[in-house]
Amino acid sequence: MKFAITGFPAFPGTPSNPTQDLVDTLNQNTPFIDGHSIEAFLLPVEYNGVEIALDQILEMSNPDVVLSFGVGRHSETLRLETCGENLDDASIPDNSGELRQGTPIRSDQSPFLYCPHRVDQLLEKLQQANVPSELSKDAGRYVCNHLLFYASLLENSAQSNFRFLFTHVPSYENGFQLEQTLTGLQIMVRWFALQEN
Repeated sequence: MKFAITGFPAFPGTPSNPTQDLVDTLNQNTPFIDGHSIEAFLLPVEYNGVEIALDQILEMSNPDVVLSFGVGRHSETLRLETCGENLDDASIPDNSGELRQGTPIRSDQSPFLYCPHRVDQLLEKLQQANVPSELSKDAGRYVCNHLLFYASLLENSAQSNFRFLFTHVPSYENGFQLEQTLTGLQIMVRWFALQEN
């Protein structure tokens, strides 16, 4: 199977993004996990740009699974996001300088899109491996949530041939540990691979 792993660079209020370090580490050291192909990509912290970048990854790499990571500044665990909200509403601009407040992502779509995967079962695997983790129904209303909602739209479409999961990781201030996140990633890859059988 082919997995695309994505992260983000720094953005206003977060001068160092641990998911960029995750992507860099994967690109340097990890082309495969248990025989499954791993490609890692850095996405722009931009409402429009993140859609374009995801479209390019899907077209060029044709992954079976996209595992996206973002920093949750108030999180102390891995947070498996189970709901994307159809709303951009942030107090800070994206990296292109665009500020969105009270703006629907797609005016013709439902207010929420929910993760179709049994991530409660994935959560059990993570916790059994002593990876601090939890389920979350609130991915914020910034670019992380925008990516989550947009990717969920694509995944739910009739033409979809990929599966998607978004996970928030702690900030460095809240105790981010790269090795712990890499362990979590390995468990996610194995879990999604087993869903094929």
